[in-house]
Amino acid sequence: MQAWRLGSYELLRRLGEGGMAQVYLARDIRLGREVAVKVLDQRLAERPGFRERFEREARVAASLDHPNIVQLYDFGDTERQLYLVMPYVSGGSLQDMLRRAPFAGGEVATFGSQMADALDYAHQRGVIHRDVKPANMLVHADGRLLLSDFGLAKILSSGHTPTPARRSTWRRSRSKAGRTSAPTFMRWASCCICCLPATSPSPAERRPR
Repeated sequence: MQAWRLGSYELLRRLGEGGMAQVYLARDIRLGREVAVKVLDQRLAERPGFRERFEREARVAASLDHPNIVQLYDFGDTERQLYLVMPYVSGGSLQDMLRRAPFAGGEVATFGSQMADALDYAHQRGVIHRDVKPANMLVHADGRLLLSDFGLAKILSSGHTPTPARRSTWRRSRSKAGRTSAPTFMRWASCCICCLPATSPSPAERRPR
């Protein structure tokens, strides 16, 4: 693709895409470093109140500072394009790594512990991920697992975005009713996901017989 400019970022090539966003490898023109830029579908900006919700949730996501959470560097609204800027993580995702499963037990335990720590850190600050899955767990060059896309699921939601206080009230009411609260469920889900590398069949076992 031909490089194009979005704010202070030069978009070099597309890394991937989802239903409502595309991710590009880009160069931060001001700082001269490689970043990943997630560009949201232009139609989202036409929804009433979406831009305000986008900015609010982006600021919440940018406040998270944890070694196992992908940091949000920047966000912007340029020429009807809403975008998020994050570090470029070149190691792929846990989804990609499943091709060489099963993994050693120690590696699985490390991944599970890292994701639990990341989610616990976010939940203590009233932030719920909403989309924990192997494709959103990125592998850093030093081997750490990083949870990405914090806030994006909420940004893309067309419904009302509750405040952190309302989220806390909702969690308490769910727990009192005897049902699993969202943070507890998300930590449980992350542990199940991180067990996939231990239980998935090896490439040889996946071959048709």
